[in-house]
Amino acid sequence: MEQRHRSEKGQDPHGQGAWDHRALPPPLGGAPMAAPDEDAARAVEPMRVIEILSHELRSPITTIHLGTKVLRDGGNRISGPVRLEVVEAVEEEAERLYRLVEDLLAVARHEGDAAPLPVGPLAIQHWLPGTIAAEVHAYPALAVRSSVPADLPPVLADDGALAHVVRNLLANAVRYAPRGMPVEIVATPTDSGTVRIEFLDRGPGVNAAEADHLFDPFYRAAAADAAGSGAGLGLAAARRLLRAMHGTIEARPRDGGGARFIVTLPIAEADAEPDGESRQGIAPAS
Repeated sequence: MEQRHRSEKGQDPHGQGAWDHRALPPPLGGAPMAAPDEDAARAVEPMRVIEILSHELRSPITTIHLGTKVLRDGGNRISGPVRLEVVEAVEEEAERLYRLVEDLLAVARHEGDAAPLPVGPLAIQHWLPGTIAAEVHAYPALAVRSSVPADLPPVLADDGALAHVVRNLLANAVRYAPRGMPVEIVATPTDSGTVRIEFLDRGPGVNAAEADHLFDPFYRAAAADAAGSGAGLGLAAARRLLRAMHGTIEARPRDGGGARFIVTLPIAEADAEPDGESRQGIAPAS
């Protein structure tokens, strides 16, 4: 996942050089684990899971551990800009850990038909802009262009779970799409009593043969392995949360290159009072 952009270096607490958390040794002891043989890791699923999780956990924990040591040991000798940089690095990696745990919990809680979520009417056109704005704030490299009809009927959804889905799909897009290329979100009603929400990017695209596997926990497509990031949990969590709301998600190649992630949610009853009306004052994302 592409993170909030910031300088990786600042002056150390004693003013002797640059603080570079990438160059420091692991704080928890021991040399870095050698990467297991790729074929063997894929053949033995538990080893694959351990490999991915250890990498995804170690990086943020290392930054948090070193950052807090710098703040504690440096005291008043740390300049204001360096202190802010370290705090932002710790905050960013703590958020990354939080989202990883949320994905793990979503996959564990909603496997199969377990733990259906309570749903209510939700006005996507009033609710979506706030969720998009929060993600753009978190990822400055993310650009979003949305098209949602003002008269779109309300859907049945849990707003917290749906926000989790949207965050994961936008994070997935910003990780692989060309920098500055906007992610498009298009919502339309269908003739089958659902609302379809499409997330469109211009990244490496989707191989039709592995499209359904993208939603398997810890599965990473070739493009993800090449990028060297992501636990393979975001899309798995999205599918399970949507199923718990009687929704669906699928991945398809996009004409002209890129990927289409298509979410469907059931339309609420016509006389239902939708949530999200309090967000009417938020301007649509552009």
